[in-house]
Amino acid sequence: MKRKYLLLLTLFLGLSVPAMAQEEQEVKDERAGQTFRFVYVAPDNTMTQQGLLAALNDHRNHVVSEGSPAIFYMARGTDPIIVRFNLGEDNRAEFESELLYNLKQNMSTKVEANYDRQRIMELLSQYDFVDEEGNCHYGKTEFDFHVGKSFWDRNNNEAVIGSLFFGLNAAKYMDEGQMLFNVFFRCPPSKGGIDREVPFGVQNVDNINHRVIPQAVD
Repeated sequence: MKRKYLLLLTLFLGLSVPAMAQEEQEVKDERAGQTFRFVYVAPDNTMTQQGLLAALNDHRNHVVSEGSPAIFYMARGTDPIIVRFNLGEDNRAEFESELLYNLKQNMSTKVEANYDRQRIMELLSQYDFVDEEGNCHYGKTEFDFHVGKSFWDRNNNEAVIGSLFFGLNAAKYMDEGQMLFNVFFRCPPSKGGIDREVPFGVQNVDNINHRVIPQAVD
């Protein structure tokens, strides 16, 4: 009897290993055809609320229509609002009930740059953003940063965006057409601007000033 069960177990394992390998390959192929989107929001009272809400809704609608994986991250000290779409812990209902609700109540938030940087890297690791060899699992990744004047005045452009750019080796993926960093500087011209020539510092490591070009929007 024991021998019979051992033979059945051996047969099962022999069948399950190829099946598991095939399933893993199917998941890998599916990700390779997807765009992963990460939307970072750091609101302040210089922003136009209507414009920011419209932009976030556009992101959400695109993610829903495409069925693509996405994370929306609103900076809020050490208690950020994190909303996931089409990922293991899909909590998209909180896009309306938490993220948009909080933005409508308060357009000013505290950015903890070190916390945000570490938390974002943890999230990317949690969802297998890259493999052990450093290759992106997804066909394309887009980072969208919606930030304002106070974010830039406190050098969070370098502490958050710049650090993620270097930490992810983004220059490599950009050259391969696999990654985009979109920075939306949401501040009326009357309230101040940023240095368009060197938005991330004069050293221009990895040519970041020409790879990540902030766009002034309402």
